[in-house]
Amino acid sequence: DDGEQLLVSVQKPVGMLLEEADDGGCVVAEVAADSHASRAGVEAGFRLLAVNNMDVTASGLDAVMQLLRQAPRVVNLRFAR
Repeated sequence: DDGEQLLVSVQKPVGMLLEEADDGGCVVAEVAADSHASRAGVEAGFRLLAVNNMDVTASGLDAVMQLLRQAPRVVNLRFAR
């Protein structure tokens, strides 16, 4: 069981802090109170799977941050809970 996934469309700034996971990819370290991310249901511990439908499960933090910077004002993010 891969667990439940969450797909959100959020405006930038998203309001979450990512960190590189020990086994690759990125996880949410922190979500700012009353941010776009928190209102969308994103919680600390969620694993980021995709940014605008681009698979980031094996991407490092620098690559993910580059994608987020290049994304339009509204970005689609997919997480594993």
